[in-house]
Amino acid sequence: KVVDDAVAGNEDQLPLSKEQVAASLIQLPAPDISVSSKKSTKAWFYEGLILLESGQFIQALAVIKHALALESNFGYAHNAQGPALFHLKLYAEALTALERAITLNPEDVTAHYGKGLTLEQLQQYPEALEAFEKVTQLDPPYASGWRKKGDVLVHLKRYRDSFAAYEEALKLDPRDADAYIGKGTVLKLLGGKL
Repeated sequence: KVVDDAVAGNEDQLPLSKEQVAASLIQLPAPDISVSSKKSTKAWFYEGLILLESGQFIQALAVIKHALALESNFGYAHNAQGPALFHLKLYAEALTALERAITLNPEDVTAHYGKGLTLEQLQQYPEALEAFEKVTQLDPPYASGWRKKGDVLVHLKRYRDSFAAYEEALKLDPRDADAYIGKGTVLKLLGGKL
């Protein structure tokens, strides 16, 4: 409700963009603990995940902030902020949230994956490669981790390594169309020779 009102604005003001509202949510102090404590940390977190999965990124951020007000070291809540911020094109803030999630839970594959996606978006390819290498190390059968590793290796012009990453992705998930596209791109770049 708070977010909807902020986005709508009133007749005397220009409505705020989603990015401005999200940025202002990040800057706000933690929500009033008396409001936050009406639900458990996990209840706020799961509500935030539902909003995140339904594409309501600003609302997800607002709700997750309540979970973090109750438990500031809740790594999964920091991780959930990452994709919401990423989809709002607030990449630096997404990276900060994901790095905090990784600090709190170094084995969180999804946080490393999100970090890799964010770094790739920021065109920080060597760092993105490190993130995806961590993903494939922590969860070797995760096909998307291998495919994204292949994508970043293409940006680094490491075509043979990229081809191998796409091959691994396709071995794990033969229906991954993006891995086939990536593999085809690499073959084209190599002139069909491997």
